[in-house]
This record gives sequence, structure tokens and C-alpha cells, in this order.
Amino acid sequence: MSSFPNDDVTMNLGSIEWRVKKSHASSLARELLPGIQDLTPGPHVRRIKDNNVRTVHAVTDLPELPFVIVKRYKVPDVATRIKNRLEGTKAQQEWEGAHSLLQRGVPTCRPLALGQSRGKEDNSSYVVMEGLSNTVTVVSQLRKLAYREKEENAVTKKRTRLLKHLAAITRILLETGVYHRDYHTGNVLARYGNNGDLSLFMIDLHSVRCPFRFFRFLQRRLLAKLYLDLENFTSEAERRIFLRDCYDVSQVRYLSELQRMFNQITARTQRLERRRILSRTRRCVVRSTRYWHEKTSSGRIYHRRSVEADAVLAAIEKHHRVREDSNSPNILKTSVSGRTVVTKVPLAIKEDDARETIVCVKEHRPIRLKDRLLSVFRNRGMGEWYAISGFIVRGVETPEALALVEKKDGWLRTTSYVLTRFLVDHQELDQFLDHAFQPGGKCSDRSDRRLILKTVAHIMAYLHENNVYHPDFKASNALIALSPENRSAPHIALIDLTGVFLWRRVTRSRALKNLAQLDWSLPYSVSRADRLRFLLLYREARGITQDLRVHVGEIFIAGRNKINYWRKETPD
Repeated sequence: MSSFPNDDVTMNLGSIEWRVKKSHASSLARELLPGIQDLTPGPHVRRIKDNNVRTVHAVTDLPELPFVIVKRYKVPDVATRIKNRLEGTKAQQEWEGAHSLLQRGVPTCRPLALGQSRGKEDNSSYVVMEGLSNTVTVVSQLRKLAYREKEENAVTKKRTRLLKHLAAITRILLETGVYHRDYHTGNVLARYGNNGDLSLFMIDLHSVRCPFRFFRFLQRRLLAKLYLDLENFTSEAERRIFLRDCYDVSQVRYLSELQRMFNQITARTQRLERRRILSRTRRCVVRSTRYWHEKTSSGRIYHRRSVEADAVLAAIEKHHRVREDSNSPNILKTSVSGRTVVTKVPLAIKEDDARETIVCVKEHRPIRLKDRLLSVFRNRGMGEWYAISGFIVRGVETPEALALVEKKDGWLRTTSYVLTRFLVDHQELDQFLDHAFQPGGKCSDRSDRRLILKTVAHIMAYLHENNVYHPDFKASNALIALSPENRSAPHIALIDLTGVFLWRRVTRSRALKNLAQLDWSLPYSVSRADRLRFLLLYREARGITQDLRVHVGEIFIAGRNKINYWRKETPD
């Protein structure tokens, strides 16, 4: 461990070497540190977080402290152990980061103890921080005070005040050369005093660094991460004022310099957002907080931690029994070639108190030799599993994926199974529209029809704007459910994500193909006026200014080999 202040006391308790603040050494050594490895939730212990990286507990009822935060940083693999040797443990980085911030006048939690386990099997590190009472995260406050076009003046004042205090702390970081690699509103706590005072405190300090020289690109990166976090709660004008407050205006020689900074931070924010989406999408194929994967005798299983591998294999066996009965009502779909079979079977999920939940099992069988050879790199099941994760990260509704099973025959993947939740209350969009848009149907009113068309149009426009291409975007691959309490919020979930491209540029021809696919897949009950209204809503969402008649003609040409309803008379 690196050097510590002179008021630190060194002690060995069990297999852990501790550095403790002298003012609290006796009470912590007597009440907390001896049993810190065996902390479990109880009357005076509350678990805040538990993942692959760390476990965080809040411990109360200590003699001299209201409560303390205990963080245990794990060492899951050899790579982490080597990294800890080179850079120091995360607990040590949090300890040193807290001292650095306190020396620079940034309010944060006071560090109390730092420990390193010396056991052969356990190499975890521990840090004990003084807890902050009566605090809430800034992100939770911003959610309550989120920007709306029509809002009360009191809400605007509270949000402006919070942003002023956040800018003041950020300005201290910029002026004193402190770089927080994970600086966002979830890592800043707010405390409101009885007299209305507001105080902010920084937490999660293992990412704090104090480089020899605080380069400009580090400043932009720090501000870009925070700016990205503020986009959901503030207006652009408020964010500009926030960035201006983060800098000393007298140091900015011209207004053009401030505008240049704003443009640079905006560009870096977009890069950070792309990186965030990519990182969170990839979590479905690695061992993370929500996902797990393991090998079996015949292949590999990827699944959520809420689902046991044995339960997944049991659901696959039920799927095989259902598939053998061709007349079973649990068979949802069977392709003509036999490559894809979809059934619904029960599955036990821990989140649902071990009750059986109906899931949809989609089986992909590479029958052709070409498919079997391509499955060496990535099969259709893995592509769908990855695409579902990408849709969820982007906020596009789709049935939640619970597990992926890959079976191998030698070095070739033979069959894959994707298990997703079965949406009981949802109906295929084409079947729903066939009855709902009829005179006297659920959505015979013009406003109801317009709302459904607007929702679908905005989903397609969002995918195209973010370079997500669904090669089979038709009405039967979208599920819809109308909430009985709130008819103004239809839920649209996309399915059949096999072959979806998450990072391929959506060219004009691909966008026209999607529009044509959706057009010819809509039922006769959707009138020409409704189809034109959908196209207008899509054009408005994407900002397309091309002549409408030319656009309609291009869609017709793109779908000329399909059944097209633009020129087909509606039957009586």
C-alpha cells in the first residue's frame, strides 16, 4: 500500500491488514472490522449493491458513527489480480481519491479504514467510508424536476439551483486538476438542510485520478459524460448555461471560444453514447451482473442470473415434446424449410418466486451446409440474442431474452435455442389492425388510429436514425397491447430479430425496403389515408423534405415484387 497520513493506525485482524483513522480505530476494531468478511443483511446491515466488481453494505448502530459504508472489492480472475498489482486495488484508489478531493475542498465521504486480505483464496480489498445521512442522488432529484415545455416557475428555479451547485463542484475539479472517470449525476449526492441549504457530495471515488497535467481532452471527456447525463432532464439552453458556469468566463477570451468548447463537448458526448450502447449490448455475452454463461457437455448456455441452467434445459426438453406433436396448440410457428420452430412452454424463474412463467422457445436448425459452416462464427440464435440486448439498451420494446442454448456437433454448432418471455396480453399487429380498424372496432376513431400509426412510425424512424436495420420489418413481427387504464399509450414490441444489424448504416434503399415491407403486410382495413398518414409521420420524425409523390413512388418500386395495397382496390 502507498503512503498514508501520520494519524493512520496499522493493525492485523485475521487475514486482513488494516489502515484505520486513529480517531475511530478502537471502535471500528471492536465493533466492525473483525466480522467484516461475514457481513450479511440484517437489522443493522443493509445491502446496497452486489455485482461482479464489488459488494456494498450500509452498517448502522455503531457507537461513534451514525452509519458507515463498507465496500468489498472482489478479485474475480487473474487479470484483475495482475491489474491490482500494477495500479493498486480499487479500495486503495477509493481511499486515495477521497483524500485528494478533501484536500482540494470537494465535499465527499470521509475515509475511515482501508484493508487488504492476505488469504490464499480471498484477495478482496475493503474500504470503510463515513456515511452521509439524509441524502439522495442528484439523478433522482433531476427526474423529479425534469424539464417540460409547460412547467411551474418553482420547478425551474429548483432545477436551476441544483445545476448551479453541480457546476460549482465541477468547476473545482477543473481548476484543481481532478479527473473522475465515472462522473455522472448518479455519483453525486444532494442534501437539503432544514433552512433550505443545499449541499452536494461526490461518491464512488475509485475512478478519481489526479494526473500530473490536466489536459484539455480530459476536461472535455469529464464534461461530456456529465453533459450526456443531463440531456434527459434539462433543455439545451440550460446545458449551455451549465457549461458556461463550469468555466471561469473571464478566462474565455471570446464567445466563439465558448461555442467551440460546446461543440467539442457535444461531439464527444455522441461518441460516449455510442460507446455506452456498445458496452451495455455486449454484456449479454459475458459474465456480468445480469448475465452468466457456462459450458455443458453438448455446448454452451447463456442466461440471465434469474434463470437456472437446469431450468433452461428442462424447458428445451418440453419444447422437443411439443414440437413432436404437430397438432399441439403450443406450436406458434414453423417455417416451410423447417429451419425455425417456435413453441411456448413453462419455465421456472427465481424472480417470480420459482413460479413457472410461459416463455417462447425459438429453435434455429442449420439444415443447409452453408448455414452449418457459417455457424462456426455466429449462428442465428446468437445473432438474435445479441440483437435483443441491443434493442433493450436502446429503449426499443421487445420480449425479454432469458436464455440462449448452443448445441455443438464437433466443431460445428448444430442447433440454437432462444428463450424469451411470452407476452400474453399482446397480439400481432396485422391481426389487431384487421379488426380494430374496421367500422365499430376498438380503434375506429381517427385519433386512436393516428396514435397507433404514430407510435409505429416513430419506432421505425428511431431505428433508421440510429443505424439499426431490421431486415423483416412487417406487421406480423410487431406485437401490440392497449392498456385499459391509458388508451393513449399503446405498447409496440418488435419480434423476430434474426438477422438484425445494430451498427450497419441504414441507406435510403434499406429504409424504402422497410417501408414497403410494412405497407404490403398491413391488412385491408388500413385505408390508403392511414397509410399516407403513417408515411407523413415517419417523414416528420426523420425530417425528410423530399416530394411526397416521389417518395410514394419509390416505396411502390421497392415493394413491386410484393402484394401492394397502394394500387389494390379494397374488397367489399
